[in-house]
Amino acid sequence: MVSGQSANTDSLPSVLSPHLYWWLDYETLGRSSASSTAVFLTSHTDASKECGGAHLEPLSLIMYGMWSPQEYHLHINNLEMRAVFLAASHFQSHLQDSCVIVSTVFTSVVD
Repeated sequence: MVSGQSANTDSLPSVLSPHLYWWLDYETLGRSSASSTAVFLTSHTDASKECGGAHLEPLSLIMYGMWSPQEYHLHINNLEMRAVFLAASHFQSHLQDSCVIVSTVFTSVVD
């Protein structure tokens, strides 16, 4: 959105409007949601046609596994995204109240 333009919310369900206006408030955007005591974590994920996994730093946690026969036939980008999703699910209890950076070799996953 170009500065000075207003958001067109006429075609949106009314329940979404308050959530979108939060992004238009310059005062809100100037504040960081991460407090000075926030924990910053990095999840490094990778996938191949055979398996996928993730490493959570600085906690040195690792998860990995083989793809199912159904997953094996997915496009590599789908497998990379699946690795990110499975890592978030697996490490869920460690991610609460943290800022997480997702690091993956396929930019289409994070674009």
